[in-house]
Amino acid sequence: MASNVQSKTVSITGSLSDSVVLIIVNIKNYQSTINSIVKKTVQDNKTPGVYINLNKPYDVVTKNLEKGGVNTNSLIFIDSVTAIRDESHRSDNCLYLGHHQNLTDISIATSEAIMAIPSEKKVLFLDSINNLLIYNDHNTVLRFSRFLIGKVRSWKCGAVIFAVKEKNSEDLIKELSQATDTVLDLGGEK
Repeated sequence: MASNVQSKTVSITGSLSDSVVLIIVNIKNYQSTINSIVKKTVQDNKTPGVYINLNKPYDVVTKNLEKGGVNTNSLIFIDSVTAIRDESHRSDNCLYLGHHQNLTDISIATSEAIMAIPSEKKVLFLDSINNLLIYNDHNTVLRFSRFLIGKVRSWKCGAVIFAVKEKNSEDLIKELSQATDTVLDLGGEK
């Protein structure tokens, strides 16, 4: 599977400059797939970006990416998991929202982060769309996703939306497939 992921990663990241890609990931290979795609995009293609993490705190996400060889200095993180109450835990490259049920806050933070990147070439990573279904209904998540995809297109940047193939997200994945430029299914066997 690793070489298959590598070859598919090369093909999508080469043309990511203003494309929206939905990547359906096998839960078993989830982190290694994310590491490979983020590394290829950010480091090899020298594309800075914004990484919205919806399932793990910033500290854990950066540690996992760094273990995978990703230099996280070219990324601005939006952490919708961690509520920071102590200023000593803040980071210069992370916006802490503390909850992912408020999709308006995620939209505003994403817009601010994308606009803060001076490079014309930039990318947005959304990890993972499934987690929005925990606190939001299907239609709300679909509307938010389509809104975000529209914003990405207006910003003229690329986007990678990660999704884990699970029973509860099959309909969402199918509907998002219609709004994205490329769908890359890297498995789904649990």
